[in-house]
Amino acid sequence: MSDRVDGKIGIIGAGVSGLLLSEKLIKAGCEVILIGPSDERPQTICSWRSEKTPLPQLDHVIQSWKSWQMIHRGDVNVQHAVRYRYEAIDALSLKKSLETALSKDSKFNRIKHKVSSVIPETNATQVCTDKDEYKFSFLFDTRPPKRPEDCCLQQFTGLYLNMSPERLNINQPILMDFDVPQATTDGVTFVYALPLGEENTLVEATQFGMTEVASDVLANIGVKWIEKRHNNILDKSSYSAKENGLIPMGSIIPQSRHAISFGVAGGATRPATGYALRGIESQLELITPWLKTKKAPAFKFSRTATFMDSIFLGVLKNDPSVMKKVFWQMGQRIDGDLFASFLCDEGGLRGALSAARAVPKKSFIRQAFRG
Repeated sequence: MSDRVDGKIGIIGAGVSGLLLSEKLIKAGCEVILIGPSDERPQTICSWRSEKTPLPQLDHVIQSWKSWQMIHRGDVNVQHAVRYRYEAIDALSLKKSLETALSKDSKFNRIKHKVSSVIPETNATQVCTDKDEYKFSFLFDTRPPKRPEDCCLQQFTGLYLNMSPERLNINQPILMDFDVPQATTDGVTFVYALPLGEENTLVEATQFGMTEVASDVLANIGVKWIEKRHNNILDKSSYSAKENGLIPMGSIIPQSRHAISFGVAGGATRPATGYALRGIESQLELITPWLKTKKAPAFKFSRTATFMDSIFLGVLKNDPSVMKKVFWQMGQRIDGDLFASFLCDEGGLRGALSAARAVPKKSFIRQAFRG
């Protein structure tokens, strides 16, 4: 086999990871067929960064901040960073821009039909849609993975408000406000809020836990939080869109075992946080070696991060009542740079030890021995 990939490469899934992967491969000289409906959901993707944001993501940055806060029992804790920033990207704008730019390239082919099955053959993989069939020597699958029954979940329902952040007393990201009704007894519920512009605020009610919660329940928690801050009843004209999400936290099951899993399906999401963009960008860096070796790009978080995540998720499963205290104490006891570097797997052993010292010891030690 030559060093060059021959024939067209198939990619299933036209979300952020599928489109970024298409762009990467086309720039490397490959021909690509991207299969799946366009992803037109409103979507804001956030991450911590200490270096320059890569293109094309840079062109779709909404805001970035050097401080953020948590709220618990009426107390507000603000973390400040020097090296790191918390960055929000308009993912819908990014997706539309990539679709437009790629459609002008002769090496890009677009099939907008939904995939019904993926079938392995001797020297190829067949992809069936409701309209046609396609065969590929190399196939990537970026569709959201399935969730095993014993996997924790991060669920959220967000409201894009046509409202000034100042009216809600939001001048920096609120990562977690725990002073809200809890959706279940086997998890932790909080509100997350971003001041995205002069008349643009995102408020999400989020649940970490084992039980799936109806989006209406989370939406109602978000609405009540807004009304309490605004001192007024929220009507439907106050928000322009809703955003719903469900992210497996832990082990995942790919949609197909007969394709190279990429993006969230390929393990790009940090299990204990739900953040995925930095993981997707790390996966993209493995594509150039893949073009030479044809070995599936195997991205993994560091051993330290994997160990810490396993402890965190174990505590979430077995002792969910302590999770508010876990997040709150981490926010209080380590500075913003160390906090951000730990969450994006750049803090190394120092970051992990600092996080371990900050959290309640009993639950984590018990889980470490249980694991």
